[in-house]
Amino acid sequence: MNFWLKQPPYNLSDRDDGDDTPQRKDGAACPNADRTSQTIPSCKIRLALKASAQSSPSDVRAYNCGLRTTTHLDGAQDDLMMFAANYGDSVEEGSISFALMQPRSRGHVGLRSAKPEVQPFIQFHILSDQRDCSAAREGLRFALRLAQSNALSKVCTRASAPGLTSAVLDDDRALDSWLRVNCEEFFHAVGTCRMGAEHDARAVVDSSCRVLGVENLVVCDASIIPTPPRAPTHLSAVMLAEHLSHKPI
Repeated sequence: MNFWLKQPPYNLSDRDDGDDTPQRKDGAACPNADRTSQTIPSCKIRLALKASAQSSPSDVRAYNCGLRTTTHLDGAQDDLMMFAANYGDSVEEGSISFALMQPRSRGHVGLRSAKPEVQPFIQFHILSDQRDCSAAREGLRFALRLAQSNALSKVCTRASAPGLTSAVLDDDRALDSWLRVNCEEFFHAVGTCRMGAEHDARAVVDSSCRVLGVENLVVCDASIIPTPPRAPTHLSAVMLAEHLSHKPI
């Protein structure tokens, strides 16, 4: 019995130049494959720190301050997380970042080869859903307001990001384009091994995390979670494994 509990490394690419047909262990095409993926977008505002606010990585943690709030999107709840960094590429630079914890955009994953050592093709299509663009605009503008507040002006002299000008900030369409270029994956990918019933053509594993159509193979990690939890996925993956460990396979 193979038991898989990990979040594998992702090899991101802008193009798919291989066969993405999922393969079973025996090499036959596997129709039970969701192929979709979802991750949390994030974007960073750099802060030029005053000398009195600079700290060494050996003295303080990188992140020790966070804020959770809700955007004005319909149905949103605690969907925007803000966090500050005490240092960045150097001790002279800190940052404020935001992350969309309830994204709507979905990407896809595909196999390049039937050989397991070949990295898959993964494309998250961040901010492809316009609702995510609206939430990201709100998050970025909020981050800038925080960076320019009286409290933070005591520790930093400037807030900036490459190519982010007043003209871009004042134009929603231009800001959407900027965000699509500058938002990054927040390393919490989920949803590539959808859990579902055996007759569900998009399902990959059943309710016991057994891979449909493949004997003696169980997947128990963040890939079976359909949408990102509004938190890092580590504890969710541990909870899934703990639950599965008490069930007969």
